[in-house]
Amino acid sequence: MQSCKTHTSLHLSQEAVTIQWSAGQEGGAVLLLSGKVELFRSPLTRNLRYVFPAETCVVLEALGDAVLWIEGDAATVQTPMSGVLDEIHALLDTARVDAMLAIDERRKKALLSSEELRDSWQGPRVLVVGENQWEREVVSRTLLNLAVRHGSPYGMCYVDVDVEMPMVGCPGTVSAAFVEEPVTAPEDFNGMMPLTFFHGAASVTTATRKRYLDLCACAAQAATSLGFANSKFEAGGFLIHSLSPSTEIQHDVLSDLLSIFSVTHVVITGADRELENVLYNAVLGRTVQFVRVPKLAGVLPPTASGAEKRRRAQLARYFFGTTRTSLMPVRGVARISELVLLHSETFEPLSWREVPDLCLAAVVWADTAASAAEANVAGFVALLEVGKQFVSFLAPSGGELPKPFLVVSPSLHLPRELVLPLPVL
Repeated sequence: MQSCKTHTSLHLSQEAVTIQWSAGQEGGAVLLLSGKVELFRSPLTRNLRYVFPAETCVVLEALGDAVLWIEGDAATVQTPMSGVLDEIHALLDTARVDAMLAIDERRKKALLSSEELRDSWQGPRVLVVGENQWEREVVSRTLLNLAVRHGSPYGMCYVDVDVEMPMVGCPGTVSAAFVEEPVTAPEDFNGMMPLTFFHGAASVTTATRKRYLDLCACAAQAATSLGFANSKFEAGGFLIHSLSPSTEIQHDVLSDLLSIFSVTHVVITGADRELENVLYNAVLGRTVQFVRVPKLAGVLPPTASGAEKRRRAQLARYFFGTTRTSLMPVRGVARISELVLLHSETFEPLSWREVPDLCLAAVVWADTAASAAEANVAGFVALLEVGKQFVSFLAPSGGELPKPFLVVSPSLHLPRELVLPLPVL
């Protein structure tokens, strides 16, 4: 392992390099100067700067001789390229081929299938689990890109149930995105329109476990319904990026997710045998295949401050965009009397006095307060100032709020330094 200080060039020759930026800084970037290099099995564009938050870990693979420019204080480990994920992809692709053949047979016979038969026709539903956040990300994004790379007949439903550090949407969400082409840059998920459900917290506790699992069930049902409308997604199946099993409650939650998503394959990152045994016992009597991925050498899990910086970066991207796709957020004003403010954990109504400044709120597609609990998100706003009669908010685009129901998070906030003060007239 070697450390890169501030800026350095790295020469690769038919090998992989694991890069992890150090804690205590804003992050780093990678620039491909020459050669062919892949990130998550998708090619990097030469002379395009790829930016990553603090403590992020990525694995790059050089297809021949290549030169990278690395910005930021980072540790690098160069290793021979591994074929483990290719083998897992081949296993999953075999299941997709079988699913597509069954779908074609169904069309020929013009069968009106029952839901039970449909379960036997769908593609693999893969749950990626493991203690280390970065290992889960590397594995899930690589398997996703391998499944939808150029020439693939499949689409994938990518489900992100990691409310602490999701790759899709805002922090505190459960999301499902339908993917038809590789996703390379860390912000490329922001260009999609996922099905999103708002948990409203960056963790799952005893108090919020039931609501979290209810939202996962909503995401599974909605994604399954949409996926069955297109054979390429029905055969492609699900790829589910899970939360970290760092507590006993989260171990139990992972066991529940196996049933909610009708998981057929479990990919264990870091070769965690203890976690594998827990999940194996949870599916006794069912056909679920377990596969292991070796631990990445020298990769440290994110610290609490690193996770917080990641969430801040996600919120900044949602409201302000990126250097490549910038947004101009808009301040809006609404009457309190025309809104229904609901607590994200209890779904009890909130008075204007109970709403903290700068809190994150989800505008949900609901017509009643009762249906708001399981409604998907239309968009997010940050509530800036809340008064007795009016509330001001920040939105990524202009226009009126499409629905009056706002699910308010008590713990997720837009950093104050990201909000520009109003000009003094």
